[in-house]
Amino acid sequence: MPLAVGNRKTCSRCRVEKPLDAFRLDNNKIDKLTTWCAACIEAVRNASRIANPAKEMWNGARLRAARRSTPFTVTIDDVGKMLEIGKCVYCDRHVECWFGRGRSSCGREDSASLDEIVWGRGYSVANTALCCNGCNRRKSSFTPTALREWADKIEALMAERGLEAAAE
Repeated sequence: MPLAVGNRKTCSRCRVEKPLDAFRLDNNKIDKLTTWCAACIEAVRNASRIANPAKEMWNGARLRAARRSTPFTVTIDDVGKMLEIGKCVYCDRHVECWFGRGRSSCGREDSASLDEIVWGRGYSVANTALCCNGCNRRKSSFTPTALREWADKIEALMAERGLEAAAE
């Protein structure tokens, strides 16, 4: 376990001596720094994310459910089966898992996402669907009735202002 010497430390994974700010804080260590540099930690984490996207998606949904105290009974295998289909249930767009590829999935329309079909009822096989990030963001926690009302309001506003729908 290499300790910090002066303002530098050697990463125990890549064996490169680096400045202290290349390491993360770890109060359990004598020098209060991780033994691996941040770059090595991210490399291992990203390799795991790429190797098992179903586990990554499952874990993210599990944590969201726990924060909201909603039920969670979906398994990693359930998520894996959804990913094998690889299409958004709402728009049929091909979806991809971007975990660990140096690109943020936030804002990517084609990023795979797990959706609670009826928001607030939790993640069960019957109430969970694979969709694209774009559809999941647009749907949000709306019910089908609320979505229809919202679409009706948009159409009424467009008619009132003489606007035509954009080409699809």
